[in-house]
Amino acid sequence: MEKKEFILEGLGCANCALKMETQIGKMNEINTCHVNFATQKLTLEVCEKFEKATLNKMTKIIEDIEPDVKIVEKEQLVNKANNSQELLMIGISLLIGTIGLLVEMPYQLKFSIILVAYVIIGHKVLYKAFKNILK
Repeated sequence: MEKKEFILEGLGCANCALKMETQIGKMNEINTCHVNFATQKLTLEVCEKFEKATLNKMTKIIEDIEPDVKIVEKEQLVNKANNSQELLMIGISLLIGTIGLLVEMPYQLKFSIILVAYVIIGHKVLYKAFKNILK
């Protein structure tokens, strides 16, 4: 038996994670399948050598359930280059949010500044939520 771990980038729906876990777990090549929504991690135990065809089937299942999710092998994630942009967005959001919390100003202005920080840090999740609502 071989254990494989993947990251489901862009997974924003707990129900979708459960559907993925159920459908991938039904595949003949897979012994066990577990999707952790909080960490966006997909853990598999495969009964035979993991092949490209198995990955393609899994990718098709995932795309059918939630089209914006990308499956990435955990080893590939270490080499990802866009982490600096995400860290920059987090830093900017923290700075704006801290200013909004600590500086004395009218309530409406304070609320607006904190809302801007929230939108900056959560823009991907908010976009997906609105997109899923419109489905």
